[in-house]
Amino acid sequence: NNPPSPWNHSDAFIATGLYLKDAGASQNEKIAAAKYYCGSGWKRYVCKDVYGKAVVNKAAQFQEDINTLNS
Repeated sequence: NNPPSPWNHSDAFIATGLYLKDAGASQNEKIAAAKYYCGSGWKRYVCKDVYGKAVVNKAAQFQEDINTLNS
């Protein structure tokens, strides 16, 4: 959409993906999730080691489910 709208699901989904890519998700998903959740304070324990870790674990669970469905 031009201009993109944060209230449009497609626009918001793409914007989130681009933000996480810019935050370094291709190198470290846990840190990218912490940056998404906490902004500039992402280095705090609760951001990296609680929230970030939970996001990575949930992603792994999703991937396991996808692998099961594909087999």
